[in-house]
Amino acid sequence: MSINVSNAVSWARDIAPSHYMLEIESFSGFTKMLTDNGTQFFKSKIFEASGYKWTFSLYPNGEGDGKGHISVFLCIEDTDALPLSWEIYTDLKFLIFDHKRDKYSIFQGGVVNRFHRLKPECGITKLVPRDVFDDAANGYLVNNKCVFGVEVFVLDSKFTREYLKPALKVDKTFTWKVSEYSKLNSQTRYSDKFTAGSLIWKLRLDSLGDSKSYGENLAVYLMLDPQNTCSRLLVYFLLRMRNQKSGKHKEMQLCRCFAPGSLGWGSSVFMSLTELRDSSNGFLVGDCIIIEALIKNVSTITS
Repeated sequence: MSINVSNAVSWARDIAPSHYMLEIESFSGFTKMLTDNGTQFFKSKIFEASGYKWTFSLYPNGEGDGKGHISVFLCIEDTDALPLSWEIYTDLKFLIFDHKRDKYSIFQGGVVNRFHRLKPECGITKLVPRDVFDDAANGYLVNNKCVFGVEVFVLDSKFTREYLKPALKVDKTFTWKVSEYSKLNSQTRYSDKFTAGSLIWKLRLDSLGDSKSYGENLAVYLMLDPQNTCSRLLVYFLLRMRNQKSGKHKEMQLCRCFAPGSLGWGSSVFMSLTELRDSSNGFLVGDCIIIEALIKNVSTITS
């Protein structure tokens, strides 16, 4: 993929290009040789920069819609050893030596250039118009001599990648009847294990809440059992305190990421103890509460 930039000089400097430089002693002879052989561009030898291998291409008469301009490109080479989904972000600069000012003019088509399997080449099709380049007063081509350069610095792109697979519909409800609630005191209780979506789960109940709301709220959590060997999961689920006298249940819907051995998800303030203990509300009947977990959808997350 190329970038169309006409006369995109960002700034000038004294320092020569860090990674590659092409000095042409006779630009007219160079262009004539290419034209006579039906070749549109010159391609450099492979050079190394920032831990990768590259080649520089120069089109003296332009490429694509850059006809009448100098076109330049940088291509990454030897990528077979890279993973299929490789992406490399670079700070890419093209330079031309200005003989009149004894400086290097810097051309940059964008702040960041992204190289990947489908786009191994980046460049600028309209670097400089040929009439500007050929005019010795501008300093780029003097006594038929010119100098081009390239700098490519790879930005830190060692990011972590995850893939979220399509959601699997589960719609599995687990019902946990907790008897003798008044005798639980501050104990943490766990339900029996249950299977949903080919995975093993359990519920956790803190009857007097956890440290965040101790003595004020009841805490309920859904937990993924450590014996599962799956990767991370995105789970859409519902926690419910059944109303044993009416259909006005206490519910909470959540969508959270789970991993085997990690803490569960739920709420430390799932229900106030005042609301729970009020017999007229229908949640605590015969010293028994009924908690349900409905696992609706599960998506697998892989690296």
